[in-house]
Amino acid sequence: MFKQVLVLYSFVLITQISSFTLVNLHAPIDDAKALLQNLSELALGNILVAHDQINDLGSNLAAFSTDVIFKSELDIQEETQAIDEEISNFKSLADAVNKNISECLDGNEDKLKKLPETFRKQIRECVAGVQKESDSLLSKVFYNIDIMMNVVHDLNFQLGQCADDDNSCISAVVDKINEAMENIPLKIKVEINSASDQVELYQAKIQQCADSGVAGYVENVTDIMSDVTVCVNEIIS
Repeated sequence: MFKQVLVLYSFVLITQISSFTLVNLHAPIDDAKALLQNLSELALGNILVAHDQINDLGSNLAAFSTDVIFKSELDIQEETQAIDEEISNFKSLADAVNKNISECLDGNEDKLKKLPETFRKQIRECVAGVQKESDSLLSKVFYNIDIMMNVVHDLNFQLGQCADDDNSCISAVVDKINEAMENIPLKIKVEINSASDQVELYQAKIQQCADSGVAGYVENVTDIMSDVTVCVNEIIS
């Protein structure tokens, strides 16, 4: 009876040892798969955060564009109102002294009426061109960030090529996984920082669109009003 118990105990002990040994043989591949899963989650998490940041860059630039266009149109409107008042004063002055200044205004009034929309359109088109550049850039940034998941897919393929007991192969892939865990977030950060810097440049371009448009409008109406003023003064005096 004692021998039977001893044999049974020995069998159980050997079975447990064999089972423990089997688990340890597979532990490296299991650890590698777990590490790869961590990399996948890390990469995906960073990519999703980056998506939000890129969308914010695009939204902020669009809002900036809208604000710049609105302010430029206000500037043009204010200048237009000032010109209208000046023309009205010329007419009142001419009526007061019973003079006809129609020759001073013929053609020039039409030009003055058309100029605001001409330059508003110029500003809008200029801003739209810059906005298109920005959209193209941000699309490329989206792509550059998204394809970083290819690193995870490639490492998954490489690990799949390793036999479960090929610790050398597994170890080499694990090294690459650890490297990717450091590099992927850094590369994503570089992409975002670069995009942010570029968007700042686009903001400057958009502001320049407005500044140039308003300045161009002021220059044109100033030239026309200068001619009108000279003409009116010659008639009235």
